[in-house]
Amino acid sequence: MLPILDLQTARQTVLRRWPASQTQYPPALLESIARLFGEELTPQQAVARILESVRRQGDAALRRWNQALDSAQLEDLRVPPQALA
Repeated sequence: MLPILDLQTARQTVLRRWPASQTQYPPALLESIARLFGEELTPQQAVARILESVRRQGDAALRRWNQALDSAQLEDLRVPPQALA
C-alpha cells in the first residue's frame, strides 16, 4: 500500500522533478550506452534512436534491440492471450 502524503511532503519528495537536461548520469551508464551505440549519447538520445529504429523497421528492430539489450532472442513478439487475462 502506498502512503498518503500531505502536499508539502509530496512536493519535496515524489513530485520533485529535475529537468532531464540537468541530470547527471552514472559514468557506468554512459559508458554502456557508448559501447552499445558506438558514440557518446545521453539516455534520452539513446531512447530516441531506439524508438526511431522501431518506427522505421518494426519487429525486426524490436528483435535486434531485444538481443542487444537483454541478450534474448524471441521468435514471437506477441503476448499470449492467457497472459493478458
